[in-house]
Amino acid sequence: MKRPAPLRFLWQHHKPTLLLIVLSLAVAIFFALRFVNHAHDWHEIRASNPPIEPWMTPRYIAKSWDVPPDRLANFLQFQQTDKRPSIAEIARAQGRSVDELIAQLTVFLIQQQETPQ
Repeated sequence: MKRPAPLRFLWQHHKPTLLLIVLSLAVAIFFALRFVNHAHDWHEIRASNPPIEPWMTPRYIAKSWDVPPDRLANFLQFQQTDKRPSIAEIARAQGRSVDELIAQLTVFLIQQQETPQ
């Protein structure tokens, strides 16, 4: 006597179990694809130079744009201390607008990327 195919047997005798297995596999595949997509996006962000935001600190900008921190501190005319002020705090202390400082800083960082270190 011939044995029935395993999936046919499961479908005939254990429909709820088989449906749960298929559903759980679909959910696992969905989250695995989502994880891979997020990991790829995170790598893209880390590989490129992120746009300057007011919350960023000079140290974060120097590391993400691969610029020596002392050059960035000289450009910002700011003394490095234990406190790590954000770009918004530096702009406020210098009496400049945040957008103006970010625009000047972006031009400076692009120039630093073009010139060899």
